[in-house]
Amino acid sequence: SAASRLGQAPQRLVPGSKAGTWYATGRQLLRSEDDGKTWSVILPTDIAGDTVYDVHEIEIDGKPTLRAAWSKSGMVVHSADGGKTWKPGKAPPISDTAHVVSMATDPADPLHVILAATTAQLRNSANDTDGGIYETWVGGIKWADITDNVRKTKKDKDPKAKRRWNRGRFVAIDRTAGLLLYGTDGGGLHARLLVGKEKADRKDKDLNWYRVGPAEAPSMSWDTVAMHAVAGEDDSVETHYA
Repeated sequence: SAASRLGQAPQRLVPGSKAGTWYATGRQLLRSEDDGKTWSVILPTDIAGDTVYDVHEIEIDGKPTLRAAWSKSGMVVHSADGGKTWKPGKAPPISDTAHVVSMATDPADPLHVILAATTAQLRNSANDTDGGIYETWVGGIKWADITDNVRKTKKDKDPKAKRRWNRGRFVAIDRTAGLLLYGTDGGGLHARLLVGKEKADRKDKDLNWYRVGPAEAPSMSWDTVAMHAVAGEDDSVETHYA
C-alpha cells in the first residue's frame, strides 16, 4: 500500500517539475526522484499535531524554491536548497479548530499566496466562524483575512450556501480572467476580482465576493477546479472552468 511504502498515510501526492519527481504530504513532507520507488524526508514534523498539507515548486528572485503549508497552523515555510533547510513564516489568524485545505500561489507574483481553511464543526451553524480565506503579499510573513464578504456573498439568496461558506475545499488564482476563486463543500463556487496589493487598488466594491457557477445547482460542492485559457474569435482570451 501507499502508506507502507511511504511510512505514512499521504494527504496529497504532488508532481514536481522534473520527470520522476513527486512529493507526498502528510505527517512529514516526502520526496521521490524515481517515480515513487524510494522516498526521503525533506520536512519532518516539528509542530505537535500538525501535518504538511500542500507543497509548491516556485522561483523567488530567480532561485528555485519549495513552499510548503502546514494544515493546522496554516504556517507557510520555504526552502531554497532543495529541502535541506527551511525558513518559517508566520501563521495566519485561523482558529484552533480549523485547518488549511488549499494553497494557491500567484503565477505573476510568487510572494502572493492565498490559503483556504475549513471548519472542523460537523453541524452547520450560522454562529460557526471557523475557517475562511487568507492572503499574503509577502510570502507568508504577514496575513490578511479576506473572508468577510463571503459570509454575506453579494446577490446570494440561498440560506444554505450562507451556512456553508466556511466549508472551504480549494482556492485558485485565475490571472487570465483576473479573479480569485473559492470553492466550498455545499456552499457553491465564489469569485472576487484579483486586485493589487496597494491600498489605492483596493476599492471596497472590488473586494466583494460573488457566488457563481451553474444556475441549476448554485449550492453544489466544489472539490477543485481545472482552468483552461481559450482564445476567442475576436482575439480575446476566455477561461473555461471544469
